[in-house]
Amino acid sequence: MKGRLLAVDWGERRIGLALSDETQTLAQPLSTLTRRAGKRFPMAQLLEQVAKHNVVGIIVGLPQLPPPSVVVVALLVVVVVVVAVVVVALLVVVVGVVVVVVVVAPTGGVTVRLKVPAAPLKPSTTMK
Repeated sequence: MKGRLLAVDWGERRIGLALSDETQTLAQPLSTLTRRAGKRFPMAQLLEQVAKHNVVGIIVGLPQLPPPSVVVVALLVVVVVVVAVVVVALLVVVVGVVVVVVVVAPTGGVTVRLKVPAAPLKPSTTMK
């Protein structure tokens, strides 16, 4: 699937965004979202970048940890996948994304691939 990928690097204070080229060969920094303690995640800003750059996939990085226990890694993966599912659910509503694939790599990365339909979906008017 060709198109731009958005890489999301989660940090305690900031969330870094990088955008690939159309061939998914090179990426460059895009912007930084600021996280504020006790405040909601800046979802509107993230969705704005996704829509603005016609993103077809989101790659979410996990932090490097000292040799972690299996429980800690499992919890991190669950948190990242839940966040990815929320992002994807919002994308379905906002952009019309229809196919989602979540891949957890052995190195700790989580990739969310999205397939956007070429034409907007139209609701069916007939019942079978």
